[in-house]
Amino acid sequence: MGILALNSQQARAQTNEAVLARAAWTTAEDLNPTSLTVNQEALLAPMGALPPGKIICYFGEKMPEFPGGYEAMLTYFRRNLRYSAGNTSSGKVFVSFTVTKTGAIRNARVMKGITPALDVEAVRVVSHMPSWKPGEQNNQPIDVDYTVPVTFSQK
Repeated sequence: MGILALNSQQARAQTNEAVLARAAWTTAEDLNPTSLTVNQEALLAPMGALPPGKIICYFGEKMPEFPGGYEAMLTYFRRNLRYSAGNTSSGKVFVSFTVTKTGAIRNARVMKGITPALDVEAVRVVSHMPSWKPGEQNNQPIDVDYTVPVTFSQK
């Protein structure tokens, strides 16, 4: 396709065709960078609804939110974290988890820990968090990976 002078209606029709064609791509060869430069306007057009299936994002247009916000999450951690007897360690355990489309917490895991006992406690507390408000992409709920620092300190 060469550079042509098109009126806006023709350009819109070509953009819609290109978006539909892009949604039907199935192979890596179809996603070759040279094929993506054919119609820059179509490349930048919104894609529409997400395809069905298992997609986990690391960010979305709207990120998941703990019920009541960040301060409520800190209060939840203060009320539910428990030190084991004789534990003198302190610091932050970074726990990653997936907030599902329904807001449930799944697959909690330690990304950076302190001690095995505190790591297990951080995962326990994160796994028992109440349902979150799910993240959204194109106004559709999506699974989003989320990481929180769980702070242990003795006062």
